Amino acid sequence: MTTPPKTLLLFLGCAALLAGSYLTLQNLKETMETQLADRLTQAVGHISNESLEVRLGGIHALGRIAAVSERDYGPIMHILITYVRERTSIKKGQALKDPPQRLAPDIQAALDVIGRRRHSYQEGERQRLDLRGTDLRRANLAGAKFAGAILSEVHLEEANLAGIHLEDAILRETHLEYANLTEAEMDRTFLLNGRLQGTRLRAADLRGAYLVGARFDEADLLGADLTGAVGLTWDQLKTARKDNKTRLPDYLRLPTRASGAR
Repeated sequence: MTTPPKTLLLFLGCAALLAGSYLTLQNLKETMETQLADRLTQAVGHISNESLEVRLGGIHALGRIAAVSERDYGPIMHILITYVRERTSIKKGQALKDPPQRLAPDIQAALDVIGRRRHSYQEGERQRLDLRGTDLRRANLAGAKFAGAILSEVHLEEANLAGIHLEDAILRETHLEYANLTEAEMDRTFLLNGRLQGTRLRAADLRGAYLVGARFDEADLLGADLTGAVGLTWDQLKTARKDNKTRLPDYLRLPTRASGAR
């Protein structure tokens, strides 16, 4: 009987090892997917709990799952957006109560997860985040990713929005009075009839923004870039703070003294 060559034995041994490794990896993948599914089910159950601590745990768990599971990413974002809307939506004509010193912890936690997500509109997401008509006064969304979001008629008075990403977002009739939008990225933001009285927009990027009817009374526009903005008038800016670093659209110019004026 002929003894098989050593190379053949080595090849057969490697093939068996690879086949075993593949099956092990497949089993491991299935196990991990099952564990993620169980964690997702548990987290969703927690966010409807009466206990604030349990709800917070569920929200943070959803954030961790979304960070590692592309399959669950979209559904989790939808769950969190729905969670925020159900608890903060304002009915037409509803009078607002005095805002709390800060946003409710569970709402803030959900917004934190949404604002830190891996993707954004048209960069991994096909649908806009929709939070229209919600009460988010005094929220902390500093640095959050809300590019392309629908925030029309949202109340964001006194919110911390420093460095927020609102490129291509829709903020029709949004309340931003006395909010902090320092260094906010607002390229091409749609701000029709936006309420920005007393808003801090220092060094904010508003290039190409749609500003028809927007109110900037007493707003801080020091260093803000409004080049290419659409629908802006000098009347809208007459009481806003500006400096030599404030950049206006080409069709607007800072008023100059009349010839011979002292």
